[in-house]
Amino acid sequence: MLWIRISISAIIAWLLWSHIDVYSVDALHNAATAFAGVTATMLGFMIAALSILAAVANQKLLRNMQKTGHYKKLLHELYHASAAYAAGMIASLTSIFLTSPYLSWGITVTIFAVAYSTAMIISVGHKFWVVLTNLHST
Repeated sequence: MLWIRISISAIIAWLLWSHIDVYSVDALHNAATAFAGVTATMLGFMIAALSILAAVANQKLLRNMQKTGHYKKLLHELYHASAAYAAGMIASLTSIFLTSPYLSWGITVTIFAVAYSTAMIISVGHKFWVVLTNLHST
């Protein structure tokens, strides 16, 4: 699954990179600013999700998930998604200060990181939704 996410993200980044010369430097800087805001916000949501999991860790479902290793896998994916959003945030913040020709590379790295983190959040979000919908008070 990891290689599928990486491949799809690389294809998206390559397709956008091949057409990036159409956009002005100001438009690319504005895009980098928007990406920085989105990735920082999503990183905050990932931290909130980790806090929610920590708050309900004593529930029977979570204790069973800890015994079977599913809890550790969910935490690993949450950390992985958080790292991907952090990488996107760093790439976009760096891109804000780049000039041509490095700006197009910075935006391409940002697009790759955002596409990859979006693919991660789809998987993590589904697993997190399953956990929360099956969570019952014991």
